[in-house]
Amino acid sequence: MDAWKALGLRKPKPLDEAKLVALLPKLRKGGGMASTGALVPVLEALGWTVEPVLMIVPTDDAGDFSIVKDAIVRGRRVEHSRDRTFLEQRRRDLIESSSDPSTLRLGEGTSFDFSEVECWTREGGGESCELSYQDVIAVAGLRFTDTRGRSYEAAPSSTDRRYNQTVLSRRVGLPAKESSWLDDINQRLGTEAHVAGAVRTREGTATCWRCWRNIKLTDDRTMVHHGYQRPGSGEIFGDCAGVFFPPYELSVEPGRMAATDAERKLEAAVTRLERFEAGPREILKAGYRSVTALRPDPAAKEWSERQDGNVRWLGAGRWAEAVRSEIAELTRVVATARANLEFYLHAVRTWKERPLPTERSFEFEHFRRLSKEVLR
Repeated sequence: MDAWKALGLRKPKPLDEAKLVALLPKLRKGGGMASTGALVPVLEALGWTVEPVLMIVPTDDAGDFSIVKDAIVRGRRVEHSRDRTFLEQRRRDLIESSSDPSTLRLGEGTSFDFSEVECWTREGGGESCELSYQDVIAVAGLRFTDTRGRSYEAAPSSTDRRYNQTVLSRRVGLPAKESSWLDDINQRLGTEAHVAGAVRTREGTATCWRCWRNIKLTDDRTMVHHGYQRPGSGEIFGDCAGVFFPPYELSVEPGRMAATDAERKLEAAVTRLERFEAGPREILKAGYRSVTALRPDPAAKEWSERQDGNVRWLGAGRWAEAVRSEIAELTRVVATARANLEFYLHAVRTWKERPLPTERSFEFEHFRRLSKEVLR
């Protein structure tokens, strides 16, 4: 009988060459596969051997089991009782019904390595007793052997068994540094192995006035691009406000600009709170790709609500609740803006020129120091 069918597994179909060629560059960069089953044809195409095996895996207190390699498995069941006699009989019954784990067949389990029944006195009288033992179960797993002959095994998760999966759904954490995984991909693609770049040092770095991170300096001693995103079009979107300005160590001017910005944000936050408290008419809630407006509906029941396009009409009770929540949120915004302004005013007031960071300095060094000073 086919080894895969004998263990209740379905062998995945070979991967189309075009899909494989498109997939390998992503895997080479560290991409993952949705499931172990999806990974099997990729490994076989790279020359690996994948075979189903019967695995004896530990169970935890919930009767669950997981990836064997590098897993943290509790693996012991613990039973409690206030009746010492009951637990001692329970121990004898389990020992009598247990079997050698190496003789288990698919789906069978057994217990072994029994502790003695331990008891201790409880407050208020009586005693509590405990019995622990090892539980294992025989499951269908997979053994992966790379082109260097090293093998790795993976057992199914409880989800696989609960839904009777015919391939393992959990990802396999193949140790790329130890296996031939990346070398096999490079050989298939005709690419060279990745060579790690030089380790980043503090040389030529300084502290950004806005984000307070340790950032590289340009040749004219201003902050390089940072804080941006590169979504895939080749361009960068968004930049930290400290880009192309001198760092904290060399100039106080960016700090004065930051304090001015913080003052404007505080004024705007206070104004928004005061206007809302004076006459709340609408609350805007930003969603993923839309904005919903909350408005009061005088004709509606107190705790009712209805949706009309991007407008949600609220009864008097729900509207009052929404107003209280919005006032609390705007109050927090004001408090944050005020704390930010106080921080920058203190940073500017106490500023002095300092040497650039050394290897002994650390990220956010000045930010932590200034924050502690402001709190005093």
